Amino acid sequence: MASRVSNCRFVRPFFIVFLLFVPLYFGFGRTFYTCGIQMYGLLITKSFMPSVRRFYTCLTIRASLSLESRASEQF
Repeated sequence: MASRVSNCRFVRPFFIVFLLFVPLYFGFGRTFYTCGIQMYGLLITKSFMPSVRRFYTCLTIRASLSLESRASEQF
């Protein structure tokens, strides 16, 4: 149990850095942060992994929608 807690402490700073720099790199902007807010709410209420899963599903759905809208704007 103790090793699991220390592992979580080790992973979280990297995850926070990831959350900060990935939107800058990909330029998702508002989409990324709305998903991030949802994930943060889940982190407070529930455990870590379901919130990460929800975050990535939210990101992929929003990213695909934005790509579709961009494609329709071009044609």
